Amino acid sequence: MRFIKVHEAKTNLSKLIEQACHGEEVIIARGATPVVRLVAIGEVQGRRQPGVLRGKLRVGPEFFEPLPAEELSAWEYNWTLPPITASVPVSCPALTKTRLTAC
Repeated sequence: MRFIKVHEAKTNLSKLIEQACHGEEVIIARGATPVVRLVAIGEVQGRRQPGVLRGKLRVGPEFFEPLPAEELSAWEYNWTLPPITASVPVSCPALTKTRLTAC
């Protein structure tokens, strides 16, 4: 176990990470008070393989049924935009109070 002050840890972070990856525990201290322990988290376990859960999961027929109106309305969002007012600076000739088109 090694105690390092914060300033030294900032300066030598890459070296400290390498030491932690080799199994050494590094303690970073603020003054004489230890505040952080730097340890390696380990190697990634295995690789992802497509189809590993094939045949293990089942989607029932109720999944494909329409949602009840109450639940469906909870998922929907009201996309109405506020009207464009005269306080908006008009820099495009196609911009009017009632509609907005490409310039």
